[in-house]
Amino acid sequence: MRIPQRVLHRTMTMSSGANARAITVDPPASAAIQRQKGEHWVTDRPKGFQNPWPSAAPFVGAWEILKFVRQHSKLKADDPDVANFHNLVRQVTPTWGVDLPAHQVKATWLSHAAFLVEMPREVEAVDTKPEGVKGLTVLFDPAFSDRCSPTQLFGGNLRFSPPPARAADLPPVDIIAISHNHYDHCDLNTLREIYQRQHDRPPVLFVGLNGAANLRSTVGPHTEIIEMDWWEHRVVTVQGKGAVRITCTPAQHNCGRGLFDKDHSLWASWAVHSLNETGVPTGASVWHAGDTGYCSTKREEEASHHIDPTEPVCPAFKEIGDRLGPFSLGMIPIGAYSPRWIMSSVHNAPIDAVRMFADTKCKKAIGMHWGTWRMAFDRIAEPAERLVKAREVVGLSEEQFGLLALGETKGYDP
Repeated sequence: MRIPQRVLHRTMTMSSGANARAITVDPPASAAIQRQKGEHWVTDRPKGFQNPWPSAAPFVGAWEILKFVRQHSKLKADDPDVANFHNLVRQVTPTWGVDLPAHQVKATWLSHAAFLVEMPREVEAVDTKPEGVKGLTVLFDPAFSDRCSPTQLFGGNLRFSPPPARAADLPPVDIIAISHNHYDHCDLNTLREIYQRQHDRPPVLFVGLNGAANLRSTVGPHTEIIEMDWWEHRVVTVQGKGAVRITCTPAQHNCGRGLFDKDHSLWASWAVHSLNETGVPTGASVWHAGDTGYCSTKREEEASHHIDPTEPVCPAFKEIGDRLGPFSLGMIPIGAYSPRWIMSSVHNAPIDAVRMFADTKCKKAIGMHWGTWRMAFDRIAEPAERLVKAREVVGLSEEQFGLLALGETKGYDP
């Protein structure tokens, strides 16, 4: 990405009075960004996108999708885990980590791929009055609705585990990053509630290229929406809280909310690095994988949960690790992977997730994209069970790559 040498900062006063927060985005949404065609662009203009790697197989046809939907409906109705999901997917009341050390990255799992992350705050910047959450906050893929569907009346997948918090329960949010526009990651109802609640201090909203078109009416006219291509970055400074560099990074997935917009907007993962007062990274960093696959396998179902060195894997994740790692924490999907011959290209299985963990150079990781909606053939508890086996295959401990209870906050050293 080439950015003009002189770019005016845009400062947004989030509220008036003693609690006013000013957010500076550099370069701002209004900046003229000169982009060059990437391999993931379908044409010379960024109006359609693709996965440019051998690890991404073309998605299956309509007949295979129809068969999948029919069988999925039956398996979902007969899932033996449904009656016991309260014990299989633990839930606690969020505390937002107010008692955790100030130097740690704090991550709260809010269900599926939704996380609230609080970045560490410089000691010199801490106010004398305690306010609970102190550092700059980033909310990834918030989706609290019951159904991931165009309507909440019918269709789609119905949530089996309630969200541990609603929009009204969240601490003040500074940044929201959306990985792509699928309904389980881009929930307009949840976004609307957040922006209505924070109408006087709207979070800066980050999306992939062409991702803003359907969001303006939801988040309001005063929200700064930043569209980014892979490997572009912005610096966001929140007065009294600190600064971060947020980078749009690749993922192996797709986009679309209807019949006629497939892959019109860009899917992404996100890297966030804390910066000190001189703009130098402090070492505290997170990577949110969004929704992604790692390889494309046609092997028999059980065999596909073992590593086959002959299968190509997506090279983007090693590039992320080499260019931006190591990360204090990775949030990596582990569910909605079965049947593998359909899902492997776009959804990690746990055996993919632990390899992605290594490629991206995460020091610690949390498994996500499970325990909320049953979106594929894997049982409610199956991703967690297979993660245990996948860790054994690659020699990871639960402390290195674990799970959180819904609503749980954990701190991670930089």
